Parts: sequence; structure tokens; C-alpha cells
Amino acid sequence: MGALDAATKKYVDNPNRFADVFNYAIYDGEQVVDATSLRPLDTAVATSTKGKSRFVERHRDGLKLWKAMADGHAAYALLGIERQTDVNLAMPARCMLYDALAYSDQVNRLKHENRKQGNLDSRSFISGLRPNDRLLPVATLVVHFGSDEWDGATNLHAMLSKCDKRLLAFVADYRINLVSPASMDAEDFAKFKTDFGLVLGYIKYAHDKDNLQRFVLGNDRFHSVDTESAGLINLLTDSQLEIAPGEERVDMCKAIEDMRAEARDDGLRLGLERGLERGVLGTLRDLVRDGVLSLADAAGRAGLTPEDFQAKVSAL
Repeated sequence: MGALDAATKKYVDNPNRFADVFNYAIYDGEQVVDATSLRPLDTAVATSTKGKSRFVERHRDGLKLWKAMADGHAAYALLGIERQTDVNLAMPARCMLYDALAYSDQVNRLKHENRKQGNLDSRSFISGLRPNDRLLPVATLVVHFGSDEWDGATNLHAMLSKCDKRLLAFVADYRINLVSPASMDAEDFAKFKTDFGLVLGYIKYAHDKDNLQRFVLGNDRFHSVDTESAGLINLLTDSQLEIAPGEERVDMCKAIEDMRAEARDDGLRLGLERGLERGVLGTLRDLVRDGVLSLADAAGRAGLTPEDFQAKVSAL
């Protein structure tokens, strides 16, 4: 597992961030999913055919059981996250398989429990389910940690070859629930309560220096970013922001200002060096023109060959 893969997996597994991205995607930022109501689950989802002659297993990036309240009663759901740093053209089929395996696993567990308790009648014997048995809903988010537009399919029908429209109407579609920075507006990033929104916003503007500076310097929350988020930003965007060892929070506004100041200093230094160079070359050129120095002598004093000297002074 590469450093980037491990970092993004650890990042979304944090219960506060996990809840945060679901609250953004499903509830438009309203705090409905609480981190304390999430329980981590084994990310391996599997199913087998009769007799266990075939076994299918896949590992999800993140899977948690959410306990909420509905109409005064406890209600449960399975929440999953899949991460992508690049566009995955097969994502609808991949997520459909993960969700199908999660439902199949629930069916198998219910069948096993019902048969173990011996409470199946003739109507339920084949399925192994009782009329009142219910499955937990499964909701999966795809979080794209990339700045490019997601130009891959976002639903299963978009992946299918052309066919009769009447037939297609009988083919169940499946869409992915995509969270991708490129398709988000500045207002969307503010709907996050953790620094997750700052990470996604930074990714969006990473290749647009002016908008990135406006986004960071215009957002007070960047004055105190947790080091894990700042470190992930460095990994994802190669920003090379300085993070002091042992610090828990990073002032990214100051880091950006320091980078701008350093760039200005470098620019001034380079401009001064070039100005001095032009002044020296101009003086040597004039001395050659006035017959005081030969071309070879002037080139030697500038540390250049006569050919390079002529090329440089002709560009002045």
C-alpha cells in the first residue's frame, strides 16, 4: 500500500470525518450523522454459492454501521466510502458489487440465524427469510481526491453497450454518489464541520495559484488546520507546506504568506542578479565597440566564450 493510499484510507476512516462527508453529501451539511453513532465494521464483504464451492470477497475502503433514530425507534444503516485519487472508469460496477455483497451477506446471516432457531415455516423455508425480516439499507459514497473533473461514468447505464431502448428499460441502473472537488462550489466546502472541506477545496484550486490564494487567505479556518489534513494536502498536491514536528495544528494562511514572501524575495534577487549582469555585459560591450577591449578579452572577463558573449550582448 503506497503512502498516498494509506493516508487517504486513514483519513476517511476517522469517525468525525466519515460522518462529516455523509452529512455534506446526503444532508447538505446538516448534522444528522453523529460520529458517536458510528460503529466500525469489517471492510471485507463476501458471499458464497450453495455448498460454498465459489466464494467472492472484496475489501471496501470504509464501512460503518450507523445507528440513528426514526419515529422514536432505533434505525440502522450501513455507510460505505470508496476513495479514488484518479478517475475510475469502472466505479459504477465496482460500487454495485460492493453494495450487492453487503445485501447478500445480510441475507445469509438472517438465513443462518432463522434456521439455527428453527423458526421457519413452509413459506419461508426456501428463502430462509421470514415475512417480517428486513435488510439494512446500504449507502456508498465515492470520494475523489483529485482536482480533475470526473469524466468517467457515474451510472451503470453509461457503461453499457448500445442496445434496444425497450430492453434497456428492463436493465436496472445503478448510480454512484460522487463527492468530487472539481464539481463543488466554494459554498460547498463551508458545509463541512471538520477540515475535510478545506482539504477538498485546496485540491480543487491546487493548480490555480490565484484562486488558491484567495480560497486559503479568505478562509479563517485555514489559520488552524489539523496536521493530518495539512499533511494530506502536501501528499495530494505536492504543496511542500512546512509542518513543524510535534505540532497539532498548522496555520496554513501563514504558510501561504511565507511562500509568497519567499517567491517575492527570490524574484527580487533574480531581478537584481539579472540587472547586474546586464550592466556588466553592457559595459564590456561598449568597451569592445570603442576598441578598448578585444572581443576575446571582454568574453574572458565575463566568464563566457566569445560566441556566448556575442549572443548575450545582442539580446540586451
